Amino acid sequence: MTDVALTGNPRFAASSAETQPPRDQVRLALPDLTVTAFSAVYSGVCRAGQALVTAQVTVRNVGGAPSPARPDVGVVQVVDTRDEGQPSGYRGNGVGLGALAPGQSATVTIPVYFPSTQPADAPGAHTYAARVNFGAYFPEASTANNRFGGVQTVTVPAGDCR
Repeated sequence: MTDVALTGNPRFAASSAETQPPRDQVRLALPDLTVTAFSAVYSGVCRAGQALVTAQVTVRNVGGAPSPARPDVGVVQVVDTRDEGQPSGYRGNGVGLGALAPGQSATVTIPVYFPSTQPADAPGAHTYAARVNFGAYFPEASTANNRFGGVQTVTVPAGDCR
């Protein structure tokens, strides 16, 4: 349908093909979140219902558009590397994240709780990874950079756990 047919006015005779860029040349700006820093430490407490590990994760929006605020889901996650490939039920935790403008960063603190269903797993070394938007809660320019490049290993002394 032409602009003339839509409006009935011959002054609007230009077709949209002449006034719009080809579809493959239109690029929408998207947010692009990446984890830029990650640390994890033993909390000093090893008992059910308590945080076993406290992690800090810094996320930066390197994309061309703001990211949406998602305080309702675990956008930023710290997960035991033994469970990284599992879709759910992993040992770890996540927290929501506010909106980030392009170039803006935010640091969040994430408590990782004692594995009350697997108490024998609490003592010993645990290796954690940090990731962002793993659940694809919103579209991004790239998801290849959503996991921090390194891991953090935290050792929980066996005598601390009860």
